[in-house]
Formats: sequence, structure tokens, C-alpha cells
Amino acid sequence: MISKLTTENIPQGNYEGYLWYADATKPVIIEGDFTPDQLTDFPFVVEGFLFDEKAQKSISIKHINGQYFVTAFDLNKADKDTVLQDRTYGGNGVHFNIKVKELWMPKVDKVAMAGMKTLQPVAQIFCGFDK
Repeated sequence: MISKLTTENIPQGNYEGYLWYADATKPVIIEGDFTPDQLTDFPFVVEGFLFDEKAQKSISIKHINGQYFVTAFDLNKADKDTVLQDRTYGGNGVHFNIKVKELWMPKVDKVAMAGMKTLQPVAQIFCGFDK
């Protein structure tokens, strides 16, 4: 369900999302095709989120210390113990709300009884805009 990618390995898709460049006051909205050459060295993308609704795949892009970190989430591969909770947040710099799914997974809780698993938050997965 969660995998690390390089910028060159971001799958083609019909994406909705945004790229926020370091020198910009507002993000660039992506509607449709995305190509890895949009992830430039300068200006670099501070953060980017892409979602392909048909494929149910979300891409998170972060630029930290001169390097891009790309995480892919395949919502089709969520197992039965995984909880995905829908949330909507006000957009920061965009004119519509942002939809996310909070990913909760069972993990052994060291504070709870020995071996007992509890649901713990793992990620917030970008799922497009609520227009």
C-alpha cells in the first residue's frame, strides 16, 4: 500500500493536485497529466500532492535538504485491518478544500498490554480537491 519512489518512477496518470514551488506564493494546480520534469532543481517543489481517482493512487512529494522524497499510496491495496478515515481541510493557497484519507494501521502498543495491537495513525493521504 505504501511505497517509496524516485521522481523518475512516478507513474503516469490522470492526476489532480498541486506543486508548490519554493519561489511561489501559490501552488501550481495539476489537472490531468504530470511529468517528472516538472520537479526542477530550481525552483524546487517544496511540496506536491497528486491523486489519480480512477487508479486510486496518491503521490506525496517533499523536497528536504536538496533531495526529493516521493511516497506512493495505493488505496486498492489497503488490507482488512487498515482504517481509512475521510477528512476535508481548508486549502492553504488553493481556492478549494483538500480531501485526505487518514491511514490508521494496527501496531503493537508498548504502553498497552503485552502484544496488544491498537490502531495508530500512519499517514494523511491526499485524495484530491473538494470543489
